[in-house]
Amino acid sequence: MVEAGLARGEDDVEAYALQVDALHREPNRRDLAWRLGLDEQVTDERLRLAEMRNFIGALVRPGR
Repeated sequence: MVEAGLARGEDDVEAYALQVDALHREPNRRDLAWRLGLDEQVTDERLRLAEMRNFIGALVRPGR
């Protein structure tokens, strides 16, 4: 991430990872979701899994 210019250093990467871990443990933390730029499509497990199922279903649909 540092080499790609997405973070200034490893401390930034670690701080980001800690926020992602915290949001995983507490998906209702709107403050963390906002900081990370995530919405309910990611934080709501039901919606996230539905999106994944739809994607996988589209990949294996006959005639593709």
